Amino acid sequence: MDEENQNTVAVPAEAGSEVSVVKKSRSAAKANKASPRAPKTAAREPAIRKLRRYNADEKATMILAIDADLRDGAMLKDAVAKVGISDQTYYQWKKAAKASAEPEAQQVNNSPALEDLPELAELEAENVRLRTLLAQKLKDENAELRRRLGLK
Repeated sequence: MDEENQNTVAVPAEAGSEVSVVKKSRSAAKANKASPRAPKTAAREPAIRKLRRYNADEKATMILAIDADLRDGAMLKDAVAKVGISDQTYYQWKKAAKASAEPEAQQVNNSPALEDLPELAELEAENVRLRTLLAQKLKDENAELRRRLGLK
C-alpha cells in the first residue's frame, strides 16, 4: 500500500501497552477502486443468480413425491429437502396446482353436453311435480292440526 495514504493510530490495548492500528484515509479507498479506464458497468453489475426453473410436469412429480412421503409419516421439512425445494415453494406450487385444476373441473361440471339436456328437462319437471305434491301434503297436515286444536 502507499505510505502517504495510511495513518497510524495508537490505541491502548491493556494496562500500559499500546497497539498500533493502520487506518486508511479516503484517498486510499478511492485508489483501491477500479481504475478509470475500466468500464463502470463491470464494477456495478450484481452477481447473476442462476434460477432453477421447473416445468409443470416436474412440479407435479415433486408435489406427488412429497405428498407420498407425508402420507408415509415423514415430516414436511424432510420431504421437501429430499426433493430439493423449500417448504414455501411446495405450498406455492400446491396452491397454483389446485387453482389451475378448479376451473377445469367447474368447466366440465357446468357445461352439460347436448345429450344430457332432455334428461335435465325431465328431472326439472319431476322436481316441480314433487315440490307441488309436498306443498299440498303439508297444507293438508296443517289444516288437520288446526282442526284438531280447534283453531279453525
